[in-house]
Amino acid sequence: MDSLVVAGASGHARVIASAAQKSGKFSVLGYLDNNLPAGLLVDGLPILGGDDILTNLKKSIADLKVIVGIGDNALRQSVAAKISITDFATVVHPNAVVADDVQIGDGSFVAASATINVGVRIGCHVIVNTSSSIDHDCDIADFSSISPGAILTGGVSLRRGAMIGAGAVISPNLEVGQHAVVGAGTVVIRSLPQDTCWVGVPARQIAKSPKQ
Repeated sequence: MDSLVVAGASGHARVIASAAQKSGKFSVLGYLDNNLPAGLLVDGLPILGGDDILTNLKKSIADLKVIVGIGDNALRQSVAAKISITDFATVVHPNAVVADDVQIGDGSFVAASATINVGVRIGCHVIVNTSSSIDHDCDIADFSSISPGAILTGGVSLRRGAMIGAGAVISPNLEVGQHAVVGAGTVVIRSLPQDTCWVGVPARQIAKSPKQ
């Protein structure tokens, strides 16, 4: 059983910590957070300190792994780069349904009741959130996020840093470009270019998304 530290202590970080505990694969030591006092208990787990203590933790705990518990894709990428001195954990909630051949990269999180079907490849530091569904042969690039209840039908590709909002639906064999944002409840029926923001049924562009 590996020792696990969660970087961040927000709601998303707490969801990850809970899933890691339920999986039985990790001993969760606590959280790293630069904005909260060391020793503060969050859901019974302590704030261990800021990310500056990670080097010393790694020296003293041979099996230490870290997962970045930050929902924002750009911030998650920034923090992951900063703490890359350690090994990243992949956390899958035991109630998720994941096909045997699915590939999941380091630092990614699969939440409760998510479904990931055959032939799917998930990159590093990806969030597959609660009750979301990824059907066959999808390709999910690093630092992407799929919000609760979102549906990716077969053959969908998400490029690096793409964000799919809660309850959105992506039609088959489409591509969502790098850093594109799909709003909650949106239905996507054509491929979307990078650095754009989309809402509605069917999806319509409302803005450029901030480059991440």
